[in-house]
Amino acid sequence: MPTEIGGLMALALILLVIGKRNKLEIVPAIILCGSMVLVHHLTAFIYFLVIAFFILLNFISYKKLDRCSKTFLLTGLGTLAAYSFFIVPYALKSLSLSGTSVLKFNEEAMITLDMAVKNMGVIVVLFGIIGLIFVLRLRISNSRIRFLLAWFTGLILFFAFFDHLYRMGAIMFFKENFSAFTPSRFLTLLSCPLACYAGFGLNQLTIKLGKICPVNFKPALVPLLCLAAAGIAIQPLIKVSERQALIPTTRAIAKIIKERTPSNAFIFDRLNLEINERCWLPYLTWRQTFVSPIPASENRRAVYRDKVSYLQNNLKNPRKIKLWLEQRGLEGYFILTGQDGKPVLVKLFKEKR
Repeated sequence: MPTEIGGLMALALILLVIGKRNKLEIVPAIILCGSMVLVHHLTAFIYFLVIAFFILLNFISYKKLDRCSKTFLLTGLGTLAAYSFFIVPYALKSLSLSGTSVLKFNEEAMITLDMAVKNMGVIVVLFGIIGLIFVLRLRISNSRIRFLLAWFTGLILFFAFFDHLYRMGAIMFFKENFSAFTPSRFLTLLSCPLACYAGFGLNQLTIKLGKICPVNFKPALVPLLCLAAAGIAIQPLIKVSERQALIPTTRAIAKIIKERTPSNAFIFDRLNLEINERCWLPYLTWRQTFVSPIPASENRRAVYRDKVSYLQNNLKNPRKIKLWLEQRGLEGYFILTGQDGKPVLVKLFKEKR
């Protein structure tokens, strides 16, 4: 969700900058850019890479910066100044990445070409390629088209680097399999420029087919193409991606917790789950736990170790746990994996009758 919200702000920023010139465009551009940084720093980082890639290509190609490049640069500098209260402390904090998963992200398997195409949508990718071919054949050259091309190719190149080349280097030099900066987010944001090319491709196909179709058939051409594309896209053979954020066991445990505990329950657990799975329990159950779902840029393992240590120390002192729960209006429940492998849920302090 943060990626989509940040991406929406980025789309508004792009539309503002590459649209019709306005002397006051820099003010809302800075607000949008700063809001994107506040909402989701990874989305902001990815779009900063894309914009830097666009500016670099422009400078290499024309030995000067066009209006869009200059506006993006001014927006970046203005955002840095206006939102320095957040950006500077966060940047200083980010200098120490040890303990985080930013540069050692091992929560996703390598995304192959066929997986990327299936996840983004075969039909969209197909029409996107057709649209890109039409744009290149028409040789349209203006700042908008150049930015769209840099946006599209930049995201593909950065995804390939962080998910494939970076991973290859990690395997060769460190004998470990990991990537950096959550590569799947690059594909998530790639859907926007891809949709632009797909729409243009559909438009050009309609024009081409309209020239050879009977006059009476032309009004129905676009709806029929859209229906055909939708029919193929929603075919029942499409499977849920194997790269699920959650394993079925986590969903089953969450269902038991939600059904058998009150809304003010606090869950202590001794489950055979990895930390990345355990982090989802607060979201799935809407119950408090010792593990908070925090991003890969934070030191999740350190936070987890501290909370586990706190739990272990206080398990030897039930009165302290009971007092802690009562002060917060919570009811304690303990969930663990039984001998048969199934989760067992027990209330910690039963009321005396």
